[in-house]
Amino acid sequence: MNSERVRSKNFETQEICLLVDLVRQNKKVIECKETGIINNKQKGIAWEKLAEKFNAISGTVPRTSRNLKEKWTNLKKTAVRNFATIKNTHEALAVVPPKAQQSRQ
Repeated sequence: MNSERVRSKNFETQEICLLVDLVRQNKKVIECKETGIINNKQKGIAWEKLAEKFNAISGTVPRTSRNLKEKWTNLKKTAVRNFATIKNTHEALAVVPPKAQQSRQ
């Protein structure tokens, strides 16, 4: 049995924007932190419906719900990393005023 994954085409910018919009519409279900049989089933159904809408609108490479979910997870991880980098850079570049200037204020 051949279980190798076939690499699909990279997501285009338009596809990423569409994915973000569709996830926002279903955010209540998709981003729910609760787990359990019912919640997980609802999330799976939400991702399936999202994939159907995505494929109907995008008109490019057909994407599975698994592809879209993985892309969404990667987008969130990248956003967290970028925010942390910006925050650390900002803190590293923060200028501490000299003591003489602090006493005047």
